[in-house]
Amino acid sequence: MNVLLINPISRDDYGKNLRFPLSLAYISNALMKNHRVEILDLAVKKWNLTQLEELLPEYSHINVIGLTGLITEYENIKNISKLFKKYYPDKPIILGGAFATSMPCEIIERTPVDIIVAGEGELTVKELFDKLSNKEDISTVSGICFKKDGKFISTGPREYITDLDSIDIPSRKGFNIEHYFRNSPLVMFGSRKTLNMITSRGCPYNCFYCDKGTWGNRCRVRSPENIVKEVEYLIDTFGVDSIVFHDDTFNINNERLLEFCDLLIDKNIRINWSSNCRVNNMTLEIAKKMRRAGCRMIAYGIESGNQDILDSMKKGVKLPQVSRAIRATRQAGIIPFAYLMIGWFDETREQVMDTIRFCMDNRLIGDFSFFTPVPHTPAFFKVQEERKLLDADAVLSNWGKWHLQKMVNVSSMTDNELVNLKRQAERKILWDNLTNNIFLYIKALGIFSFLREIARRIIRYGIKGIRVRCE
Repeated sequence: MNVLLINPISRDDYGKNLRFPLSLAYISNALMKNHRVEILDLAVKKWNLTQLEELLPEYSHINVIGLTGLITEYENIKNISKLFKKYYPDKPIILGGAFATSMPCEIIERTPVDIIVAGEGELTVKELFDKLSNKEDISTVSGICFKKDGKFISTGPREYITDLDSIDIPSRKGFNIEHYFRNSPLVMFGSRKTLNMITSRGCPYNCFYCDKGTWGNRCRVRSPENIVKEVEYLIDTFGVDSIVFHDDTFNINNERLLEFCDLLIDKNIRINWSSNCRVNNMTLEIAKKMRRAGCRMIAYGIESGNQDILDSMKKGVKLPQVSRAIRATRQAGIIPFAYLMIGWFDETREQVMDTIRFCMDNRLIGDFSFFTPVPHTPAFFKVQEERKLLDADAVLSNWGKWHLQKMVNVSSMTDNELVNLKRQAERKILWDNLTNNIFLYIKALGIFSFLREIARRIIRYGIKGIRVRCE
């Protein structure tokens, strides 16, 4: 069977960075043994819908269209599906990924998508595509949703894959890899070739705003040997010299983390990397080992510098733990970075000021995002109860702007206060603490890349953003 897998048109908030679509690469790997797979990477081609429509006649040989995407790609997924249905009404369109898993019924109702693959897709797509190829009943396939005779049908969840080492390393075959080399947080490392990896699935923590529908509550991890095998593959095949690990919590198992670092050191694999970590699992000893193994940046989901807000978010951490982790990271020679949130339920201006002061006291750089409830999370249901959500289509169509645009205001501040305070806080934290960490940045990045980062921030925030009073 001829399968077309599509990466929807995707851009981050600044219009340049592209994250390599790992999920599509995993699915492609799972299918290519029994089917002929083609990749249409719209994120790289930068086509608009008119250009795409002109090329649709070239895909008459395709039997099934598969897409993936985050909630930020909703509008693209809907428009691409409409185009394909216009020319090929009888070809099934299948959508997978976190967005599809969280809102299967809404997607099928609002888009031309025929089948949703919910949760992990590697085993599900093998069975589903074989059934479609043989024109067999798909209702026996676990982990899918579809509409039949006007009724929404769910076949129930598929069991999670317990042994992640059993999944083949995604080959990235069919993708224009070079377009993704310098499209990550490690772009600040100059002209390095950077790609992304993921080494675990699932999260045991219970943050109030987090969606865990795709991978579940139980954390499953790849072995250190399996991780290093993929690192070596990326180096040998594509010549990469830096990697971004996109795990929700890379230090979920510190024994595994230390074994991974030891393998990189023992094998003399020289590669720079960054990861997301949890503050209460970080120590100076671990940070030093990570530095020796090539880690240059650690991002922490800190969210707030006010303990009451953290408790309301059910983060399960205390501010002294955050400070200790940041201090250990900096002492090890690694750049600490914070994911921060503004506009939480009933949050006041003074509580936001606590976050700003906390970042200044800890010389911590970070990015603020407006609190935007992800569908089917506890935070989303709470917003619904307060009747503050917009029309569903309007919310979905604009979800990709959550970093720059307020979608809903559940704080104690007015809309203008919230927007202005976010802008002021970002400028102050990102610029002032960059200069306060000048020696750390030069040590981690090198002088050339540090100067590039200074220039990038001036361009982003303007000369007026160099000094901002936020009182």
